[in-house]
Amino acid sequence: MIKTNEQRLATIQKICTQDIGTVQSVSLKLKGKTWTCTLKMTPDQYFESISVSDNDPTEAVKGLKNRLKRIIKRYHSI
Repeated sequence: MIKTNEQRLATIQKICTQDIGTVQSVSLKLKGKTWTCTLKMTPDQYFESISVSDNDPTEAVKGLKNRLKRIIKRYHSI
């Protein structure tokens, strides 16, 4: 099954709400020639925002998911 970027963004939002808390937005935007994927949390959470940039939009979303998983792993080990 081929996933779309919208499905990947929904998965990121689901993971984040289950493990950390409230998500304000998860977005994918084209800035110049690079794609930027951003996750914004409420200010009272462990972190406020994460962003990953890449030339390919799918790789930017995957990079954000990987970074989020590392942060969650670190968050639960504290």
